[in-house]
Amino acid sequence: MRFARANLDDPDLGPETLAAAGPMSVRSLNRLFGALGVTPMRWVWSERLEASRAALLQGEVRSVTDAAFAHGFSELGHFSRSFKRRFGISPRDLLQG
Repeated sequence: MRFARANLDDPDLGPETLAAAGPMSVRSLNRLFGALGVTPMRWVWSERLEASRAALLQGEVRSVTDAAFAHGFSELGHFSRSFKRRFGISPRDLLQG
């Protein structure tokens, strides 16, 4: 989890990379996260959303695009929809708020 948090900006961060950092197999990684009731990538997406929200709230980024790309999102539309679904407000509205 520390490795994932330190590398949230990497759009290629995936189960294979996380497992290798363990070091463990992808199957073992999935079992560990399964015990938490989540898949590794759902957890990474959640952490990315939280980190981007914090960056927007704390003024660490100047735009929604900066917030998305700085935290590993590669599609702005997907980021905005996921953000709004998670927090009930669009990232743009939060930034302007």
